[in-house]
Amino acid sequence: MNILSIDFDYFIDTDSRTRDAMFPYAEDADPQIVKKLWEKAYQQYPQLQSIGTIPAYDTFCEALPSLQKPGAISHTADSHKEIYPFILSHCSPETEKTFRLFHIDFHHDNYCMYGNTLTCANWLRHLARHFPCSTQNVIWIRRTDSETQSLEGDFPYAASTSLACVFQEQFDLIFLCLSPEWTPPHLLPQYKKMAALL
Repeated sequence: MNILSIDFDYFIDTDSRTRDAMFPYAEDADPQIVKKLWEKAYQQYPQLQSIGTIPAYDTFCEALPSLQKPGAISHTADSHKEIYPFILSHCSPETEKTFRLFHIDFHHDNYCMYGNTLTCANWLRHLARHFPCSTQNVIWIRRTDSETQSLEGDFPYAASTSLACVFQEQFDLIFLCLSPEWTPPHLLPQYKKMAALL
């Protein structure tokens, strides 16, 4: 089984320094809180309004319909943590089915904070506990300036800065999330366009 995990923040045309300095910190926060924090960020940093998407956005949108196997199941959500129950509802360790997970994201989501609480930052770690063998078949498609470490060291799975490996596959399960705390609200139409292709 091939699983495609897409975080829209991968396609935002800005660097890690801008994200860290100007984007609000609102991980998995209430949508109204996130909205107010972005309004404040726009006031403080008007240049945020000029951020667009990287060229790979258009290429990926064109390819997305052909990446879906016949009968593929897709799911969209705000938070990336929702991928965990989505995968669990379609994959069971008892079936001994292995899967390959292609993870397109600016962040690796394998952070070790928050203990047993599932978040958008540690869902991959939770998944690895549930599928200790299958998640050896993980490839993270990252940006060149993505953070590759956590408190426990380097990202433990394969990683690439190219979408080429994704274009060679077709997928049974496809998950797309907005990550509103990492996506400037004026880019919502671009996210909706991608979601409509699923």
